[in-house]
Amino acid sequence: MADERVVLSNPVLRLLTTPSRHRVQGGPKDHRKINEAVYAERQQRLLTRLEALKADPARPAATHAGYVLLWVGLDADSQAASHTPDDLFDDDVQARLVAAWRGGYVVEATKAAFDLLPRRIRSPSNAQRCDIFRIEQLDVFASILAQKGQLRQAWELASRDLAGFHALSIGLPAFRSPQAIASVIQSLKEHMSEGVLALPMSGLPRDAINEADARSADGRWLTPAEATNHLPGLLDRPSTALTVGVPDFAVFERLIASGTITRWEPVSPLYPTTPGLGSEPDLDLPVLDGHPIVGVIDGGYHATRYQDAVAWQFTPPLISDRHAARAHGNRVASIVVDGHLWSNQLKLPPLYCKLGIVQAVPEQGSGVAVAPREILNHVEQAFQAHPETHVWNLSANLDRECDEFEVSELGHGLSRLARSYNKLLVVSAGNRDDNSIRVAPPADCEAAIVVGGRLHNEAGEVAGPCGAARIGLGPEGMLKPETSWFSQHRVLGGEIQRGTSYAAPLISKLGAHTWDNLSDPNPDLVKALLIHACDLDGYDHSMGFGTPVRPELPWLCAPNAAVMAWSTTITARLRYYWTGIRVPPSMMKNGRLAGRVKLVAVLEPVVQRQGHHYLSTRLEAGLQFQQADRNGRPRNHPIVGCRNPHLRELDAREIDNKWDPVRLYSGEFTSRNGPRIPGPQPTVQLYARMFWRNTFQHEDEEMRERAARVSFVVSFESPDEDADVYNEFRRIMAENVEAATIEQNIEVDEDGLGD
Repeated sequence: MADERVVLSNPVLRLLTTPSRHRVQGGPKDHRKINEAVYAERQQRLLTRLEALKADPARPAATHAGYVLLWVGLDADSQAASHTPDDLFDDDVQARLVAAWRGGYVVEATKAAFDLLPRRIRSPSNAQRCDIFRIEQLDVFASILAQKGQLRQAWELASRDLAGFHALSIGLPAFRSPQAIASVIQSLKEHMSEGVLALPMSGLPRDAINEADARSADGRWLTPAEATNHLPGLLDRPSTALTVGVPDFAVFERLIASGTITRWEPVSPLYPTTPGLGSEPDLDLPVLDGHPIVGVIDGGYHATRYQDAVAWQFTPPLISDRHAARAHGNRVASIVVDGHLWSNQLKLPPLYCKLGIVQAVPEQGSGVAVAPREILNHVEQAFQAHPETHVWNLSANLDRECDEFEVSELGHGLSRLARSYNKLLVVSAGNRDDNSIRVAPPADCEAAIVVGGRLHNEAGEVAGPCGAARIGLGPEGMLKPETSWFSQHRVLGGEIQRGTSYAAPLISKLGAHTWDNLSDPNPDLVKALLIHACDLDGYDHSMGFGTPVRPELPWLCAPNAAVMAWSTTITARLRYYWTGIRVPPSMMKNGRLAGRVKLVAVLEPVVQRQGHHYLSTRLEAGLQFQQADRNGRPRNHPIVGCRNPHLRELDAREIDNKWDPVRLYSGEFTSRNGPRIPGPQPTVQLYARMFWRNTFQHEDEEMRERAARVSFVVSFESPDEDADVYNEFRRIMAENVEAATIEQNIEVDEDGLGD
């Protein structure tokens, strides 16, 4: 039974104070740390390699319009952004940095650079000495790529059609020279005119195809003449990915050795990732007016049971009814609408949602492989058509794990669309196969919430990880999945099904209701609240940060807790401090903070696909308190937050995941070990700062002035469930906080909450 009532009691709060800002000045490279013996060895090695590359046949083979890409490898202690070798390589020696790649950098060099660089290396400045000291390797970039052991694997994974073409998504080299880029495009044209490289008609914009051809576009390759004509228009920027067909592995190798392509991934099918008691839920749904919509990108909806719950259906479908994953789409829809009734022995929030249907996922075994650009175009059109739908679910993955370094074209494209249209995208992590266990694209989508699987215990509560679900990490240590939930459910038809396909809709529907309850929502703020409500205090490769059950409804606070959630913008080269955050009196014991303190921060990062280092910006954040030192000067002391900022870069990436956009820090304190916060009215402050890397790819003005959105969630929670923390905090913060929610009536099962 359900009734309609206001479910708002202790709403999440919004902090209203303005942060103080403190300018930060960076320092020069420190030449005093140079080991002279190591320096002499590396200086000579660099000179020797430059001389050898003059005669290396790989160099002219990969040269375009007089420019060649080199790779400079740095040692393991030199991976921090502050060690970028931008003093050694610049326009004066006709060798400039263009991208990061693995443990080093890609350099665009002319033939003259092989004479100019040695002169600089023999008589360097102190800053240039620092760069030389850190360089271990130098080679032609195309030669390094050709040694990559994954060439054959990518080739075998690429879909192959009846004409013998293997479909690959390729990326062009990161040349800055327009002449070099033109030479690369000319090389592609020559391969196409020879018939050893093809373009699919389906990859063209719709306005570039006449109506008759559009109907037969699926699986059709352009003729060589058509391909060379359309190619320039498809490469509107150097980082654009291009879907091509390659008939022979030797041609694939030749494209790499010639420096024509520097990134590739197989085009493979997007497939759906493959419990309750008693009778099935009633056929009669409650009236769903006022309930949020979840856009479901899946195999469509083809049953009759939930037709009244379908708010809209986007047409025409990308995948025909004949090839769509129809049964899977129906099952996911049942979880979105009333999954808590199907799996009625599991502890799930009793929330309903309406459906928006995007039919874009083929049935496994159908043989339908759609290029990423086609999927992205279709999703973008759906986003444009339905601005009222804020949360979107994609329970489908490619049949391979994500790359260790590179974000997939589909993952990157979905992130770009989600950011552009202000959508929260929820993606399944994927299910394991016999060969791999890491998350499968597009679960490498930065902007999305990626969902793994969890088991349940006898009480229907979340337990350990599901052994069938894929696990983290994502490319370059990205924290994917961020969340997890029950992956085994009873679904439409009464079957018991297991997979992350069925965990993702649980996050989607809770995210939709969270969005619906906030007065000023955005995707990262909802994401931050969901992660804050997760039951784990750290990151787990299988379960992410856990399951959002603490509290069950993320926009509300328990009486013994106070939660603040807000979004703001920050710029680099400034330290931000939100001061005057009062500690609830019941959480101060013997002058110490006693209880649980948690901080979640989500940065909207700058991203790029020229080489590696996908994330160009990062966030440093923490909760602190101030205490005077012996000289009476105020000093900041950490409570929870970023680890030692002086950690070796590779250690900081592993221990603190410092370049991931999501920051989560939590601490449990007692009256014995809690920090002593001075003063009759103890206060804490939130600190935040944004950093850039790959600075050679950006103008100084952009890095100085570009504002990034950050969403924060800060909470205090007493171990005493009877403590009146929420009301204490509202009282002492007074006009510095306000409710972050809107009051609205939503329909819930009257006995469902708080079971």
